[in-house]
Amino acid sequence: MESILKRKKMSETPFRLSVLDIVQSSSSAVSVADIERNLGKYNRVTLYRTIKSFVEQGIIHAISIAGDELRYAMCEDNCGMDSHVHNHLHLQCNQCQSVYCVDLPASSFVNKSHHQIDSFEVHAKGTCETCFN
Repeated sequence: MESILKRKKMSETPFRLSVLDIVQSSSSAVSVADIERNLGKYNRVTLYRTIKSFVEQGIIHAISIAGDELRYAMCEDNCGMDSHVHNHLHLQCNQCQSVYCVDLPASSFVNKSHHQIDSFEVHAKGTCETCFN
């Protein structure tokens, strides 16, 4: 199976692979601070450039929730340089503050509108599955 970086025509440097592994292996969206805690020795400028290029290439997407730092999560395969296509909500847990991408059927929102909607993102607050149980 071809790696995400190769599919996006990006070189597989050890640093890029480390950053990608951190985002992929997390069950919730990660902040830059989360990524930094999990990296060994690194250059901060390289980290920010790597994150920026991953967003631009449609590998990860940024999640901005008011009053909170940006977080990052993996994109779907249909995201690319031209657009990010995310049809899900971002749930921020009131207890643990983690942010999760939660899939929703497009008909939940799209069919309720008289506009053409190509993609959507919704921010919600509630309790994640881990804290709920």
